[in-house]
Amino acid sequence: MITPQQRRTIILVLLFGLVLLIVLLLVRLLYKPKAAPVKSEPVTQTQQAEPTNMLSQEAQKKEQEARSATADVLSLAKQFVARFGSYSNESTFENIRDLLPLMSESYAQKTEADLASKVAPKEYYGVTTRVITAKTTASSADKATVLLNTQRQESVGSPQNSQVKYQEIQVGFVKEAGVWKIDSATWK
Repeated sequence: MITPQQRRTIILVLLFGLVLLIVLLLVRLLYKPKAAPVKSEPVTQTQQAEPTNMLSQEAQKKEQEARSATADVLSLAKQFVARFGSYSNESTFENIRDLLPLMSESYAQKTEADLASKVAPKEYYGVTTRVITAKTTASSADKATVLLNTQRQESVGSPQNSQVKYQEIQVGFVKEAGVWKIDSATWK
């Protein structure tokens, strides 16, 4: 057990150390050594410098735009596939209907026609899809193709009766009015 006198001594020693530390920090901050002045000689220029980076700056800008477009396509593909591949018969194809605005006009029309002819099963059926990897396999100014690897958990009869499988899907993109839209999605 610590006596009151020992306690006071410990507190005084800690306070003294703290004050000393603060004083040392202040001295170091306030009294920085000044750098020796640098002597510079005047530079004379006989020729005007030519812009050497003009082409490389344009190339860099184009490369940056291409990377941005690729990133946009990959992000859209991941979001689309996770929702497109996830299904429950209790939602009657709402996962697909929610994606119609992300599709090109022609693909949205085909999808709506397919949905009109489909009937949801009576027994519980559900699939949850997660994107594992995605890579752009083809790309141009107005078209792109992305291949995605997915993990799909399929449940039949009840959510507890599930099976995991891995499946690839190829998603095609087209630019409509300057916006990337899904033009195809093919499970492999």
